[in-house]
Amino acid sequence: MRKTSKLRQHAKSLGIYLCHEIHPGTAAMCADDFNLLVEICDGDKCLAVNADPSHCWEGEDWETRFLKVASRIYACHVKNFVIRKGVPLRKMEPGWQKRAMQFVDIPSGDLNMSATSNY
Repeated sequence: MRKTSKLRQHAKSLGIYLCHEIHPGTAAMCADDFNLLVEICDGDKCLAVNADPSHCWEGEDWETRFLKVASRIYACHVKNFVIRKGVPLRKMEPGWQKRAMQFVDIPSGDLNMSATSNY
C-alpha cells in the first residue's frame, strides 16, 4: 500500500484511473487478487481494470472474472482465442502451434464475436 500511495495520490489529483491488466506474473493474477489489492488500498477509487479475456489462465473463465471486477473496468482490448483441452495453459512450449491457447479469427473463438464481425 505504501509503495503505491504516491502514484495513486498523483493519479487522483489528475482525475485519472490506474488500470491494472489482470495477468499471470503481475500483482493480481485473478479477479480475487485484484479485489484484495483494492481492499488493501482502502478501496481507492483510482484502481481500475484493463480487461483482456485472453488472460484468464488461473482457473476462472472470463465472464466470471469480469463480473467480479465489473465496477472497476475502465478499459479493454480483445483478442479472440480458443483453449485446447488437455494442454496445460502454462506449459513452456517454444512452438506456438503446440500451446494451449491459440489466437483465432473473430467468428471462431471462445468469445463468439461473430455478431460484431461486420466491422
